Amino acid sequence: VAMGVILGLVAPAFEPTPEMLARVRPQLFDLLVAVFSGFAGAYALMDEKISPALPGVAIATAIVPPLANTGLCFSVGEYAAGVGSFLLFFANFLSILLVASAAFWVFGMGGDYTELDRKVVLQRFGLPIVCFILVAVFLTKTLYDISQDHSLLATIEETLQQEFSTYRGQGASLDRVTYHIEDDVVYVLADIHAPSTFSPTQVSGIEKKLSENLEQNTKLIIRSMAVQEVTALDSSVHLAAQQLDGSFVSED
Repeated sequence: VAMGVILGLVAPAFEPTPEMLARVRPQLFDLLVAVFSGFAGAYALMDEKISPALPGVAIATAIVPPLANTGLCFSVGEYAAGVGSFLLFFANFLSILLVASAAFWVFGMGGDYTELDRKVVLQRFGLPIVCFILVAVFLTKTLYDISQDHSLLATIEETLQQEFSTYRGQGASLDRVTYHIEDDVVYVLADIHAPSTFSPTQVSGIEKKLSENLEQNTKLIIRSMAVQEVTALDSSVHLAAQQLDGSFVSED
């Protein structure tokens, strides 16, 4: 974590990257990755046929990245993101600890502790198990929230695409959508490419349609960037939606 802070402070013009953002909001899938990493690492120690480097791979994929990301987030003042990244490390650490311990126990590598009774198990693993359950519940909720966000974004994009298709004379195409929810109001910023701007009346109509589809009060801002399609003289080629085969033109 300290090394991440130092590198973030000394790096010139350092800005958060998509790889960093992917680790600041852990979800249940991240926990599953750590579970399998822990089992793979433990099994590698028990089977001589498997490379002993595998535990290091498990650590490199599940432990080091979120810790380094925590320091990088702290270095740019994103403390909430840093805490989220540290939570990912904590979840991965618990997963590897419990899964590896269970694997060693099942395969008889516990030494003098092969006949552990319930009291000893609770003393040694009670706290990690409770923490693991709490983290799993939290990450499940996070996964649900992310699923809801994706569903909301998909509805916004689908509605905007449908509404823009009714204004073919303007040739508008959706570039990017950003939204934010505050006080039960969905604020939507749509970046579009169009040869001309939308009128306030047209924006009001699209905003009303968004409110109906989302079943929430919605405020829409359209940021239009001027664009014009130009072809050669006497050309019969027109720009069309890109197909799966890579084609993007049509001809008269």
